[in-house]
Amino acid sequence: MDNAIKMSEEELKEVLGNPVDARALHAALHHDHNPKELETKSKGRWAKRKFAKKK
Repeated sequence: MDNAIKMSEEELKEVLGNPVDARALHAALHHDHNPKELETKSKGRWAKRKFAKKK
C-alpha cells in the first residue's frame, strides 16, 4: 500500500489495467473526501421524487 500512495495515476493505470479504477484509487488516496459534502449532494428535489409513490 505504501507503493500505491507514491504512484502517479498513470502508473496505477498500468498496474491495475483499468483507467477508471486507477483514477478512483488515486483520488481516494490523494484527495480529501468530506462525507457531509457528499451527503448534501444526494439530497434535494430528486431525492424526494426517487421514492415517491406512483399513482
